[in-house]
Amino acid sequence: AIQEDERAKMQQEKEMFLEQALADERRRLHAQAEDERVKLDQILSESVDKEKRLAEEVIKQREKSVAMSEEMHRLKHKYADDQTKTKLQLQDMLHGLQTQWLYEKNHLDEKFVEAMRLLTKAHADIVYLTKKNDALERQLYDLHEQQHRVKNGQH
Repeated sequence: AIQEDERAKMQQEKEMFLEQALADERRRLHAQAEDERVKLDQILSESVDKEKRLAEEVIKQREKSVAMSEEMHRLKHKYADDQTKTKLQLQDMLHGLQTQWLYEKNHLDEKFVEAMRLLTKAHADIVYLTKKNDALERQLYDLHEQQHRVKNGQH
C-alpha cells in the first residue's frame, strides 16, 4: 500500500511537472509567435509580395518547431514513464526475491530445528540404551556367575 501511494505520488508529481513545463513552453511559444507576428506586420507593410513568401516560410518553420517541441515533450514523458515502469518492475523482482529467500530461510530453519530435535532424541536414546546395555551386561554377568557357582556347587 505504501509502495502504491509512493507510485501514485511520484506519478502525480511527474505529471504536474510535465504539465507545468508544457504550459511554460506554450506561453513562451505564444509570446514568440506574437513577436513574430508583429515583425511580419512590419515586413508586410514594406514589401507585400516578397514578405508574404517569407512569412509563409516562417510559419512553416514555426510549425515544424512546434511539432518537434511536442514530439520532444512526448518522448520525455514516455522516457519518464518507462523509467517508472522499470523501477516498479525492479522493486517487484526484488520483493519476489526477498520473499523467496525468506521462505527458503524459514524452511531451512524448520529443517534445522527438526534435525536438532532428532539429534537430541537420538542422543537421549543412545544414553538410555547404553545404560540399559550396561545393566543387561551386568545381569548377564551375574547370571553367568550364578550358573557357574551352581555348577561348582556353590550357592
